[in-house]
Amino acid sequence: MGLRPVRINIKAEITKTDEDAPLEKLDDELANVVRAAYNNGSRHKTPYLFCGKLGKKHSYTRVNVYLKEVSQKMLGVKITPHYFRHRFLTECGKAQISMVDAMRIAGIKDVAVVTKYYSHSTDDGQDKVLAVTKI
Repeated sequence: MGLRPVRINIKAEITKTDEDAPLEKLDDELANVVRAAYNNGSRHKTPYLFCGKLGKKHSYTRVNVYLKEVSQKMLGVKITPHYFRHRFLTECGKAQISMVDAMRIAGIKDVAVVTKYYSHSTDDGQDKVLAVTKI
């Protein structure tokens, strides 16, 4: 029984637009994390996917602290949500993944946000430009 929700709405209350950003595709690892969180939330009868022991939603600060703790433990590096988003978009750009696809997976609606990260220049990218334009 694979948990494949039709839609998970991620809504950051501090965004400029205060809009829902649907997360429509999940890989198997993320689906397992979501399933565990859903089961935990169901016990508390809460509308929040990731909640505390009493069923209340985690604060933005708590989520940041959690990400830093887990990333330090697993990767040896503290990762913030900003760094994670930046790195995700930068890696998608380097891999020449469609901006539209990266936006859909990341739940980003503002093209300006994505182009900011996609526009980072790399040595590999510059080498490709020179190779393609070589006379």
